[in-house]
Amino acid sequence: YPGSNSAGFFVIALFSDLLYNIDMSEFKYCSIDLEFTGFDPEVEQILEIGFAFFDITDDGIVIGEKWSQVFRPSIEVHQKILGLTGISQEEIDVAPDVSEYRDFLSEKLQDKILVAHNPVLDVKFLQQAGVVLSGKVIDTLELVQFLLPTHHSYNLENLMHYFAIKHEDSHRALGDALSTIYLLEKMLGIHAALPQEVKTELRSVLNRGEFQWKSLLEYNFKPADSSGRDSLSHGEETDDSIISFSEQIIVDENHFLHESRIAKTLQNQTQKSLMIISDKQEVLRLWKDGLVEGVFEASDLYNDESFNEFLDSATTSEELRFCMKIIVWRKTNWQTKSVLDLNLSFFGGQFKNYIVDGKYEASRSLVAACDYQTFLELASSKLETDRQLVICDVQRFERFLTFGSREWLSWNSFNFIVKSIYNPETGFGQVNLKTKVMDTLSSIDLFFGLVQIMLRLSSKQTDYIALSDLEVLQPVYYRRLVSAAKHLSEKLSSLGDNAVHHRVGELAVELNKFFELEENQVKWVELTDGNVVMHSQPIEIAELAQGYFANYSGVKLTETVSDPKLLFYLVERLGFNPEIVSDITNSKYLDYEQVNLVEHQADEVKALIQTEQAPAVIIFPSPADTKSFYKEHFLELKEQYKLFGQDYSGSGNKIFRNFRISDNSLLLATSHFVNKQKYTAPASTVIFLEKPKVDLNQPYYQALSKIYEEKYPNLPEILSTGEFILNIKQLSGKNLPRIIILNKKN
Repeated sequence: YPGSNSAGFFVIALFSDLLYNIDMSEFKYCSIDLEFTGFDPEVEQILEIGFAFFDITDDGIVIGEKWSQVFRPSIEVHQKILGLTGISQEEIDVAPDVSEYRDFLSEKLQDKILVAHNPVLDVKFLQQAGVVLSGKVIDTLELVQFLLPTHHSYNLENLMHYFAIKHEDSHRALGDALSTIYLLEKMLGIHAALPQEVKTELRSVLNRGEFQWKSLLEYNFKPADSSGRDSLSHGEETDDSIISFSEQIIVDENHFLHESRIAKTLQNQTQKSLMIISDKQEVLRLWKDGLVEGVFEASDLYNDESFNEFLDSATTSEELRFCMKIIVWRKTNWQTKSVLDLNLSFFGGQFKNYIVDGKYEASRSLVAACDYQTFLELASSKLETDRQLVICDVQRFERFLTFGSREWLSWNSFNFIVKSIYNPETGFGQVNLKTKVMDTLSSIDLFFGLVQIMLRLSSKQTDYIALSDLEVLQPVYYRRLVSAAKHLSEKLSSLGDNAVHHRVGELAVELNKFFELEENQVKWVELTDGNVVMHSQPIEIAELAQGYFANYSGVKLTETVSDPKLLFYLVERLGFNPEIVSDITNSKYLDYEQVNLVEHQADEVKALIQTEQAPAVIIFPSPADTKSFYKEHFLELKEQYKLFGQDYSGSGNKIFRNFRISDNSLLLATSHFVNKQKYTAPASTVIFLEKPKVDLNQPYYQALSKIYEEKYPNLPEILSTGEFILNIKQLSGKNLPRIIILNKKN
């Protein structure tokens, strides 16, 4: 083919050593992937197309012709896209225009069933380019979502790692197209391995809808195991040593296995305990390992009766696919008490309320465990009060009460929740509410656009402003804003009533509440990249914390990586006498002598990285610094590392999951980005371009400083130390990483 990168005519039998000579016209399926300059088909353009023809037999999948081509768009390609795909500007400069291949692509694809992983945008870009398609598309993401109901990530790269499938040229079109075929093969094998009763139940649901991939499940595939390599696993590491609980606060030197060590210690005591842990997934892990009994809030407890009612009434393809996910989960998972190990982040979250609110049952084990949020629910309802509390990780618990008690409303979250009713981009959802949804989305954009304008008018130097200052500086605009909030609230309430969507109604209440005066609360508006966020946060939390602790038989506090001044402050914040910190014996605080201070010139950072052991993380002072370094060095660094960049390599959680896959990962990010992630990213080396600092101009920290300025005159230093230590926790594995702080040379 003219200008083609075709690999020619050859066939691979994936489940057999046989080679087949098959006419290309016999191939029904085409696995395809596109790379684009951006994500809006109306504005952006195709950057690369890769595809591979294949067919399916009972013996396996047979691959035929493979083809790929880079194209030269008429618009500039952002450095972020080049970094993500690995396509070079040199490749683009000599590439043809996609219009030259319109007829060729139409001829090749018009009678094929397209197969892709999350193909919505791929299809839209092809149609926008005038390529004729059959209209038949199989989405492997849909198969993965119900056949692997508990897998933590459905992105293609993570799935390839999980199944130990070599994934060359990740984010290149042909590489991803071939990976999609291997993934499809694996999914059909996993379906074949399901118990017959599960397959029968799935078939009854499939027959109620139209799914392009339904016929694929008829093949008599060789059963395949669904287990794989979990990038989030703790591995085989264990530590059976016992920790002394003679004092109210314990500082443990083993950060990596801290919760496991605490659980094993508590099992050797006679008093019943309730461990309070930061992460729900860690509660599940300890429960699965037999170290604790998991305790969960009602919204995380599975209700089989509620699900069966939902199953009987399900009609849309989304509802039916969700039902298949739950059918596989409840018949194959190790537990069905909690829905927490279900992955509902990409699909299914909108239906969660139809399968939860199970009945709470008091735990019977000597050691029980729950996450921070569940503890608040238990304490408010006075449940499990016959136990002593063991608060694991004082710093994270204080941070949770400080920021977890914060209420926040954002432009993006409003849009996300409303689009969960009906999504105008995909056409999915309750089509009968399309007009109301579109009207509400317009009101959301109008309101948050007004907030953005007001902030820019009132605070040109920073990206945030206290609500009280806004009212003083721009009283006319402020009154308009309150009026616009009331109007939007009415729209949300009306939509929530029609959609029977409780979260939309809650947004209306929270929006009105934001403009009410409340004691011990600081409220402010913040501009972030592409978003507007409205915060409401308590200033002092001691009374709040002690109120939660009051009904329990005692409270123990634990910590790992810490600093004595920071610990004094945290303990007092939670309402305890800080002198208990002075009573600690055998303290294992962060040894600052192990922190390496290195002087450097601005152009020496890249050279320093290359002398240190990977996986490594570089912490930059600001997002702008991160972007600048990434843009300048990403081509060289990608040759040596599996490179990840904040705002360049997907969402934060995706970056952290994929960082764990490779021993040669390099992450470029800010302190704030690292500390807000759900997962950890264990590194061998962490380089700080400067020690992290909190922004004391931020309204919350201003309010905090006024309260503690006499007792803690060095509060800025304490808070900055807290950010630094939390970074270390987030980036630690079995051992603390080598820590380097750079000081610029004069």
